[in-house]
Amino acid sequence: MNVGRLNQLLAGSGIRVTGAYHHNKASESYVDVEITASNNGIIWKGSIPYKYRRTGLSLGTEEEVANYLVSIKEHFTVANIEVWVDRERKYWEDNFAAPVTTPFFDLLLSMDWVSEFPANQNPQRRIQDIKDKGYTISSKREGRRWKRRLLPLPRGLAQGYETIPAELRSRILDVLNYENVYELSDANRQGLLPDHKFPEIRWDAETRRDNQADMSEDDIRAKFQ
Repeated sequence: MNVGRLNQLLAGSGIRVTGAYHHNKASESYVDVEITASNNGIIWKGSIPYKYRRTGLSLGTEEEVANYLVSIKEHFTVANIEVWVDRERKYWEDNFAAPVTTPFFDLLLSMDWVSEFPANQNPQRRIQDIKDKGYTISSKREGRRWKRRLLPLPRGLAQGYETIPAELRSRILDVLNYENVYELSDANRQGLLPDHKFPEIRWDAETRRDNQADMSEDDIRAKFQ
C-alpha cells in the first residue's frame, strides 16, 4: 500500500496515513492513521484494517482504501465513540453469556491499545470469539508481543468461518479421545477445543460447511483435531 499516494487522495479530508503493515498470522492488513478535526487537532490515532477476513473487508487499491477511510471517519469522534461504547456494552450484556470472554471485552472497551489480558489458557481464542461476534479488533506488534484495540465500527458478519454447536463440540472431543495434538497426551482434558485440520485462515468461499450435530465419526476424524 503506497502511503504517499493515499495521502494525496486524502488531502483535505482530515485523515493522514502514517504507515501500513500486514499481520501475517491473521492475514490482516492495516494503515496507521491520524484523524483530525479543524477546531481541536488530532481526535483519534491508531490502526485501521483494510483487509479483514472476519468481516469480509478486502480493499486492494489506494483509491478503495481512501474512500473507505473517509466513509468511516464519523465513527471516530469522541462523542460517537462514547455512544458506541455504551451501546455495545449493553448489547454484549444482553446477548452473550460468556463469562470467560467478557473480561477481555471489558478491557477492550477502554478503546485504547491493550497488551495485558486476564490469565487464560487460550487468550487468542477469546480475541477470536469477540471477532466472531462481528467486532473489529486491530492487532499490532510491540516488541515481541501483540497489542489489541477495539474499533468503534458497526458490527459486521463473519465471512467464511464456521461455528461448532456445543453438542457437536462434545462429540468431537469424545470421538478423538480428548487427545491434545500439540502434547500428544490426554492427561489434561480441561480447556481443550476442537480445531480444524485445514486452517480457517486458508479457506475460500467454497470451503465453509455447516457442522451438523449428527456428523459421522469418520467425518469428525477427517475434519477435526
